[in-house]
Amino acid sequence: MGYEFDVSVIIPSKNAAKFLRETLNGLLAQTAVGSAKIEICLADDESIDDTVRILENARLEFEELGMRVVLSHVPQPGGVGAAKDCAVRSSKGRFLCFNDADDVSSPGRIQSQLELAGSLSESDDSLIFLGGQFVRLPEGSTARYTKWANSMIGEKIRKQVFTSHGPTLVAPTWFISRALFDKIGGFRADVHVGFPEDLDFFYKCLDIPECIFEKANRSLLRVFPQIFFAMS
Repeated sequence: MGYEFDVSVIIPSKNAAKFLRETLNGLLAQTAVGSAKIEICLADDESIDDTVRILENARLEFEELGMRVVLSHVPQPGGVGAAKDCAVRSSKGRFLCFNDADDVSSPGRIQSQLELAGSLSESDDSLIFLGGQFVRLPEGSTARYTKWANSMIGEKIRKQVFTSHGPTLVAPTWFISRALFDKIGGFRADVHVGFPEDLDFFYKCLDIPECIFEKANRSLLRVFPQIFFAMS
């Protein structure tokens, strides 16, 4: 099948105004994407702050770079999984680049992951699951976890999954093919609070033998403390 965009950036959000402008700046600063067509898809879950206004104020900046901005609203509050699903359903890209509303992508993130995904894909139906390294802010916070997660490469991605740390490819760095998302059926949205939708999705992908897991060998993201729903 054909796609309107090469990459859809998926941003779930709720009351993310404190961090969102810096997050959007990171996406505006993406470099060397060549002819790749990119769209920014933000799903808002009933924010009561300036989340939506900040996105709308940045719309023209993205459009001047040839990027489309898509704003959707979660029809029924359902937690992070529902917001991610809503953003994906509104998107039209071959690959899905997940970027939480409080995390900042490095300038070459989309380029490096798109090139890696392209080298691994044989067709639009290829099941691709990529991650990358990251820096956790403030510096030194969760140092043990960060070191563990950044060391997960090669066979470790599949073999070290049943630990207390969570997915071996950290959710904010995910870059997956739409074919894989559709095969899984999206994130569970029936449990609103306290459910690890990313871990559940990751384990389902691990059960698919033909799914290709890989990691970009560079830092892709600055990860801040999670604020999704913290200010609900």
